Amino acid sequence: MKIIERLSEAIRKTGNYNKDAQVAPACILWPDKDRQWEPLIPRLLMELPELLVYGDYDPSK
Repeated sequence: MKIIERLSEAIRKTGNYNKDAQVAPACILWPDKDRQWEPLIPRLLMELPELLVYGDYDPSK
């Protein structure tokens, strides 16, 4: 398995929760103050089309 696949799987798993004890998460936040992960965003978007990235307005997206 490729690293990008493991990372995508780990991100998706963060949405898992105990239905008997918790409410489903509405979103998962990934703060990256130093923007260390920013170069991976285009590749992550290919693996995770549901990923929402805030930034400058781009009507084509």
